Order: sequence, then structure tokens, then C-alpha cells
Amino acid sequence: MTVLADSSIWIHYLRGGDTGPAAGFTEALKADRVATCGPVVAEVMRGAPSDRRADLDAALRGLRWAPLEFAHWAEIGMVARRLAERGQTAGFPDVAIAVAAAHGGLRVWTTDHDFERIATALPGLEVTFAVT
Repeated sequence: MTVLADSSIWIHYLRGGDTGPAAGFTEALKADRVATCGPVVAEVMRGAPSDRRADLDAALRGLRWAPLEFAHWAEIGMVARRLAERGQTAGFPDVAIAVAAAHGGLRVWTTDHDFERIATALPGLEVTFAVT
């Protein structure tokens, strides 16, 4: 299955390579089983070292894209609202990543356990938690 790698996986990969939480990332990239979306690109590029930005930009551009259309943005708001009505929170970028994955038929690969809460408010979201 193709995964939407959350920025947490990218960060581990960029810092430590194909080890720990990012184990298997290189293989997944080579097998074309990694996708991305706008919020992940923004988070990764924000923290990228300047000497790696051009290569990282090219790598991200080459991945399958999980778009966020108008209806998806409306759903992001509704998922965040469902969580708030339960007294729960999750970062806005994470909710957007979850909606992009769910509508793209992708599994989120992450170390961020906010996705557990998001999954309770977003039917169809599949998440794989990497061991940290």
C-alpha cells in the first residue's frame, strides 16, 4: 500500500537515514509507495537545511500527490470541529494530512499519536505508527 509519510517520518529520515522510525523509507521511495500533500511539503521545507532544499524539493515533487480540494478543506474543518466537541485537539496540519490520506486511499505513516484521535473523527483513516 502507498503511504502518505508525515513530516515526522521525513524528519527522522533526513536526520538519521533509513533507521529507527524511518526504517524502510528508502525502499518505499524506490518502490514508488510514498505520497505527499501540501501540509507535509510545507512542514518539511520549513525545517530543511538550506544545503538540502533543492534536492528535497525535487524529491517531494516526484512523489504521488494527494490533493486537497474545496470539499476536503470543508471536511478538515468538520473533523476539527468533531474533535473540539469532544474536548480533543489536533494540529490543523495533521487534520489536513489525515483528510488528504483518507481521500487519496493512502495510509498515514507517522510517529505522531495525534493521528489516533483524528482517526476517531475521520472514518476510513488508516495509520501506521513508526516505533520511536
